[in-house]
Amino acid sequence: YDIFTNIINDTINLNERLIEQHGILKDQQEKLDIILDAKAAKKSGIVMRKFNEGKKKHPPKMTIFSKYDNKKGTRTYDDRKDMYDMGLDVVRPKLLVSVWEEKFNAWMNSAPADDSD
Repeated sequence: YDIFTNIINDTINLNERLIEQHGILKDQQEKLDIILDAKAAKKSGIVMRKFNEGKKKHPPKMTIFSKYDNKKGTRTYDDRKDMYDMGLDVVRPKLLVSVWEEKFNAWMNSAPADDSD
């Protein structure tokens, strides 16, 4: 029984030490990355943190849209029905006018009211 408990305690201690060493290794790797970035910036004059911010190893992936994606449109059912019934030549100007009116009203409401001379 003593041998068995010693083995279990040893495995628990080794697992804890492994976790500690993993944390230390991560910290050392981050410090090394900072030092290497500083050397590269000093050598070439380029700040690498500007290109890949944070702790990411790679730059963010570009979002590429495919014509084969099966995404729903942003138009409502009534908009699509009007477009199919009347055609795009009639619906698009109405849509543009409504968008322009919304933006114009938002701009007028946000404009300062101090126009007195």
